[in-house]
Amino acid sequence: MEKLVSSWSKNKPLPESYIFPPETRPGNLIVPTCKTIPVIDLCNAEGRNRTDIVQQILKASQEYGFFQVLCEQVVNHGISENLMNESMDVFNELFEMPDEDKVILYSEDPKKSCRLLTSSLNYDREKVHQWRDNLRHPCHPLQDCIKHWPQKPIRYREVVAALSIEAKKLGLRILELVSEGLGLESGYFGDKLSEALHLFVNHYPPCPDPSLTLGITKHCDPNLLTILHQGDVRGLQIFNNEEWIGVEPLPNAFVVNIGNQLQIISNNKLKSGEHRVVTNSRVARTTAAFFIAPSEDSIIEPAISLVGEASVYRAFEYKDFLLDYLSHMGNNEVVLGRFESQSLNNGTPVGFNNKVYNQIPKPKWVISMGNCANGGGYYHYSSCVDRGCGRIAPVDIYLPGCPPMANCSKRLKGATTSSIGGLSKRISQFACLLGYFERHI
Repeated sequence: MEKLVSSWSKNKPLPESYIFPPETRPGNLIVPTCKTIPVIDLCNAEGRNRTDIVQQILKASQEYGFFQVLCEQVVNHGISENLMNESMDVFNELFEMPDEDKVILYSEDPKKSCRLLTSSLNYDREKVHQWRDNLRHPCHPLQDCIKHWPQKPIRYREVVAALSIEAKKLGLRILELVSEGLGLESGYFGDKLSEALHLFVNHYPPCPDPSLTLGITKHCDPNLLTILHQGDVRGLQIFNNEEWIGVEPLPNAFVVNIGNQLQIISNNKLKSGEHRVVTNSRVARTTAAFFIAPSEDSIIEPAISLVGEASVYRAFEYKDFLLDYLSHMGNNEVVLGRFESQSLNNGTPVGFNNKVYNQIPKPKWVISMGNCANGGGYYHYSSCVDRGCGRIAPVDIYLPGCPPMANCSKRLKGATTSSIGGLSKRISQFACLLGYFERHI
C-alpha cells in the first residue's frame, strides 16, 4: 500500500527509482498536439455514408493505429454524456479515498482478479518504476465479475457496470465496421475473439519533474481493441513517423486504438499503435481503458482471405502471446517477431523443396508452418475447414518419420497424419506433415 504513488508523492522530490534513462525519458521537448488523428462520427455509419466511415476507420488504423470516436452525436450509441461524466467522477473518488479504504483493494497477488497496484505487474523486477497507480479488473461475464469489484465508492458497481456494457457494445460495433472494411464476413470478431473485457483505471498524480519519468512506457496493447476515456487532461502520446505526437482530449469522445491481435488477424493490413503516457506537474490525471480481447484459449491467426501468398504470423493460443508480451513489455518488434510465420516471403514453408511444394494444390489454406515437440513440422488447416474454403487435395509424396499425432503439441489432438498410400486426408484442427525437409529430397 505504501508503494502507491498517490500515497507518498505529494510535495516530495522525484525518487531515483522513477528516473528513466536519457534515451527513453520524455525530456523537455515540446511535443506537438495532434491535429490529424481522425475524429469519426459513427452516426454516419448507419446511413448512406457507411462506406465512407468504414474507409475512414481503415485508413486511421493503417496510418496511426488510433482514432477518436464522438459519442454525443452517435445515434443509438448508449454512452451518454452523463454516464461518461459520472464514471469519471466515480474513478476520481476512488483514488481520493482515504488509505484505510484503498488498502482493501491493494494487492500484490497476481491471482487476485480485482486489485489496486502501482507502476506495473513487474514492479519488483523492473529497473525503473512508472508514475501511476492502477486499478484493474475483468468486466465479463458481468454477473460473476461484479461481485469482486470495489464496494466503495458506493456507486462504483452500478455506474461501472453500465459503462462496461456500453463500452463493449461500442467496441463490437467498431469491430464489425473493421471486418466489413477488410472484406471479412459479418460477425468475424464475435464470440471467442472478443469474449474478454478488462478495465484498467490509471491514476497519474502531479509529478515533481515530468521531464524525467513516464506514466506508462512506450508499448502497444496486446489485445484486440482498446476503448479509452482519457478525461480532459493531456498525457497520451502516439509514436508516428518517428516522432511523438500528443492526442488532444475531446469532450464526449473515446480514443480507439488497434491492438496486436487485430494487427495479426489482419495480416499486417492494420497496425497496432505504439503509445506512451507522460505526466504533468499541475493536476492529477485519471483515465479509463476498456480492453476487448480474445478468450485465453482462442487460436489467433491471420484471416484466410487476407493471407494472399504468405501469412506473416503463425497460429497460436492467445494466452501464449500474453505470457510473451509480459516478459518483453515495451518491445513490440520482439514480441510480434516471436509469433511470425516460419515461412519464406513467397509462402513456402522453411526447408521444403520448392519444386515439389509448388506442385501441391494450394487453395488459400496454408496458414503457417511450425515445429512439433519432436522437431517435425505442421500446417494449420483449421480456419479453412471452419470457414469452408474447400477440400484439401491429397499429395503423393514421401514423408519420412512421421510420428503419431500424440507426439505433437496438445492442439494437434484429434488430427491424423496423411494416408499416403490411400491418398486421403482427414483434418480436424491441425494436420502434422513431418519430415520432407530439404535434406530428405
